[in-house]
Amino acid sequence: MSDMAVACTVGYIRNDLCLDLSQLELGTGGAYMPVVMKARSEEIVFMQLDSRLSVDLLQQALDKSLEGCRFMKTYMESAIKDYMADQLEKLT
Repeated sequence: MSDMAVACTVGYIRNDLCLDLSQLELGTGGAYMPVVMKARSEEIVFMQLDSRLSVDLLQQALDKSLEGCRFMKTYMESAIKDYMADQLEKLT
């Protein structure tokens, strides 16, 4: 596998940026932006914003979502390594 996709969402609720909103938070009507990036290259492959944000706030939201994607990358890599270590132990 050459790369994997990691995703994170950021929302703007009550003048605050939040990562990975719940369904209840989504219903408040604030801005919501899912972002998907390639884990190694950090190339953004998908980003969607259905509401309006100022340019400064959009940049902050993008930075926060990329931070969340990096966290997901670390989490997923750790889970894959643990799984593969377990599989190797079963073979030996």
